Amino acid sequence: MGEHAGIRVVHRSGSKLNFRPPVITNDSKFLLCASGECVKVFSTSTEECIHNLRGHTDLVTGVHLNPCNHLQAYSCSTDGTLRLWDFMDGILIKTYLIKYKIYSMYTSAYHKGVIFIIAPVQDSKGSEVFQLLALHLPQSGDQMVEASQLSVVLEDVSSNPAAVSLGRGGEYIASIKCLQLEVFFFKKQKSYRLFLKVDNKKGAKNTFTCVTCHPKDDCIATGHEDGKIRLW
Repeated sequence: MGEHAGIRVVHRSGSKLNFRPPVITNDSKFLLCASGECVKVFSTSTEECIHNLRGHTDLVTGVHLNPCNHLQAYSCSTDGTLRLWDFMDGILIKTYLIKYKIYSMYTSAYHKGVIFIIAPVQDSKGSEVFQLLALHLPQSGDQMVEASQLSVVLEDVSSNPAAVSLGRGGEYIASIKCLQLEVFFFKKQKSYRLFLKVDNKKGAKNTFTCVTCHPKDDCIATGHEDGKIRLW
């Protein structure tokens, strides 16, 4: 038997494709999927994987198209970085270094230069809680840049990507956790909280499971543990 000192892992594969919802490009020609430490780009016509966007060193937790350029996409990871890709050519354009692990992100064409992320922080008691942060992307020509300008939008939120949604025209953002719906209005810089009881008179479970905002109307839809949908 020979010595194993020179053996090293060169590639890991077999990661889930449904860990996060896939992203379909504006022309419907490509499908972007978070898969382990990379982002896979599939052709919707041939079903072939045409690119593996590699660069992250830990789990990729979100993929979003760049709202200002439909040929680019952002990816975030628990490695504490946000990366901008040219997914057509499979090229890494820029890496933003952030001191927090990123569990999900949200983009909006109405908030240029800002990406909303969910990251864990330590509270006053030393426990880990998740916050929704506004990350202001620095304007720099460097390929790797530190992004240190962050502001807290909402405290103590869920780490589930389905628990946050941006509202009409980017005017507000909605967040759910357990039995609470919180809506933050950017112009007023004020949030409003709505609470539900654990169950209702008919025995239905009211716990929130997901939220989404209507793109054109001031309407918020929430899903609940009993399978029902509420409109707010």
